[in-house]
Amino acid sequence: MSSRFLVLAVLATLLTSASAMALEVPAINGHITDPQHELSATELEAIQTKLTKIQDETHIDVAGWLSQATDADATTLGRTAYRKWNIGHDWDNGVFFMMPATGRVHVILDPERPELTAAELAQVTDADKPTLSMSRRIELLADLTLEILRPKVTHRAMPPGKANPTRGAIYGVASGLILLLAVALTWARRRRMAT
Repeated sequence: MSSRFLVLAVLATLLTSASAMALEVPAINGHITDPQHELSATELEAIQTKLTKIQDETHIDVAGWLSQATDADATTLGRTAYRKWNIGHDWDNGVFFMMPATGRVHVILDPERPELTAAELAQVTDADKPTLSMSRRIELLADLTLEILRPKVTHRAMPPGKANPTRGAIYGVASGLILLLAVALTWARRRRMAT
């Protein structure tokens, strides 16, 4: 009886170790991390371009991971990747798509500052169609996320190291006009005092 228990304990330990190794978070690779190369180079480039455009427009870090995790492990593993990869750290915030090998998308948000309400989050997850190709699924999810986020984005701060030339030009013109007005008023006051 004790030998069966020992065999079962060894098997359980081996399975747990194998499962933990299989669920390791890989190094981040752009907006979409695809360690199993489920996407073709062309698909990956198109999705990277789309997500970069969304990030530039909304100032929200958008990323995803096509993982071999099971549906049951996807949220926990996605949160680990979100923290490890510093999603949203250099931007206002982040939206992270965890795409498990089985099941629907898991959307990971910063719990302190979630970019999506519970209803919007449900809208995104309900829109996921696991029967479509992975590239099409990501494209649809990215489009819907942009549609939801775009109206929320008003005057987000630029991320560190990025300058907003339009805002700088407006401030420069406004400063110049204020200075010109101050000089004109001073000159007019002196002229009046002289007469």
